[in-house]
Amino acid sequence: QITRRVPDLVIGVFLDPAAVGIYRIGARAIITLNQAVIRPLNASTLSAFSRVRETGSVAQAYCRITRTCAFLTAPVYLGAAAVSQDFIVVCFGQKWAQSGTVMMMMALIGGAASLNNFAQAALIAVGRTRLVFYQAVSGLLSSIVLALCLVPFGVVAVAVGFTVQAYVVNPFILWLLKRGLGLSPRDALRGVIAPTAAAALMMVVLMLLKHEVLVGIGPVTRLAIMMPAGVVLYALFLLIFGRRYLRQMRDELMPFVQKLTKRFSR
Repeated sequence: QITRRVPDLVIGVFLDPAAVGIYRIGARAIITLNQAVIRPLNASTLSAFSRVRETGSVAQAYCRITRTCAFLTAPVYLGAAAVSQDFIVVCFGQKWAQSGTVMMMMALIGGAASLNNFAQAALIAVGRTRLVFYQAVSGLLSSIVLALCLVPFGVVAVAVGFTVQAYVVNPFILWLLKRGLGLSPRDALRGVIAPTAAAALMMVVLMLLKHEVLVGIGPVTRLAIMMPAGVVLYALFLLIFGRRYLRQMRDELMPFVQKLTKRFSR
């Protein structure tokens, strides 16, 4: 919790309450996404990993859950980056428009979210709590240093710094997984590359659409156009570049779909 509150504390000390408000409004949308998309899965992963117990099986379970989670988190986060400015104006008003840039920068964390958020539960499940401690301490210290270095440049710079940090620590997370679970970085990354790449392409096209085609219309109408367009684009790019990934997802989700179909038919 301290690590998560470091930016707020440093901004409040070195800037002013208005800057804290701008940062918090932009961050709140991402926190809400995290609570809606990742936290429900995260709450159940520790018990699920603990039931598996064997290190090799936990590594396989980690790959399965990150692959499934990335299918949803990558487009949600990167799609939020594309619509952030309009989203903030519609939800909070024009005076908080600067928070849209903060939200956009923080939403770019989507590519790293799936790998980072489930590593701790997997390591705890196999009893490698010392590695989790190293991760927590390094995260706290790097957050403090990063916030102190970037706060003179404003709240947007702080948001950019923490997004970059999420990707910079990925090799460290992969090393912890290699040491704790015997999971190779290649296997860990394999399940998240396709959805992240498709979502990144979707985000680029949405931003081009916004700045080149949808310039003269209101934010509500633009949101109404961009959000369904993002769903279509993401599905299209996955079909083009991620067919193997889609086959894996079909095999992964089909048993659950069949169970739900039987339950509803009854």
